[in-house]
Amino acid sequence: MESRVRTRAICGILALGAVSLLAAVPVRAAVSQTIHVGVDADGAITMTFADGTPIGSATQPGTQIPAGSYQLVVSENIDDQGDQHAFHLRGPGVDVATSSTQGVQSTTTVTFAAASVYSFVDDDVPTRAPTYFSTPGAVASTTGTGTATTTTAVTGGSTPSSSDPVGSEAVAPLRGTLTAAVSAAGAVTLRFHGMVVTSLRAGRYTFVVTDRSGTAGFVVQQTGATLLALTSTTFVGTKHHIVTLRAGHWSFRSPGKLRHVFTVTA
Repeated sequence: MESRVRTRAICGILALGAVSLLAAVPVRAAVSQTIHVGVDADGAITMTFADGTPIGSATQPGTQIPAGSYQLVVSENIDDQGDQHAFHLRGPGVDVATSSTQGVQSTTTVTFAAASVYSFVDDDVPTRAPTYFSTPGAVASTTGTGTATTTTAVTGGSTPSSSDPVGSEAVAPLRGTLTAAVSAAGAVTLRFHGMVVTSLRAGRYTFVVTDRSGTAGFVVQQTGATLLALTSTTFVGTKHHIVTLRAGHWSFRSPGKLRHVFTVTA
């Protein structure tokens, strides 16, 4: 009898220990091979797994999901106010965009490469910063030694691609969208809310550069710092960059052309 009691006591202790160990293991969110794309109550485009687990964050490398193929289900991109939204997903081997007038659900197969960073944006609301996610092994990276860092999502041109370097200054506040243009003749302009840029507050800005020249480009630079080439002299198309502008004197131009100077204040 004493032996049975002792045995039961030991089993009880082991069972309690097993429960404790299970409680200590973090529960991971379920991952499905289906990803849903839609618009939330605030009008932001979201990506979620079938169980509702969100994908993506505002900074790189973002939330991680396993590499591989997924079914991307894009629902009607209209919010509660009837505003249109255009989903655009970019990254290594992936460039998926939906029309803002698409009123139906569509399904696309996408394959996410290993150790890669992907981003998605709302092409109809360029003031919203990209959302990032990645596959295991991907890391954020820094470019250059200057006082600005860029996040690049590329469309247009002969070989659309995506690279998303980001530096330690990515925590600076996002100020809005700067519209840059390079004409077919090589003339460059830079506007903020429709006005020619002469002064800006320090922070992050989304540069939307439309380059129509095959011989000119668009570069931006803080005095004494590294030159940032937002489009090359051979590129034709549109590029989106997030650039951190620090306080000081800045300029933009086409390489070898007249500089246009503006000031960034703290």
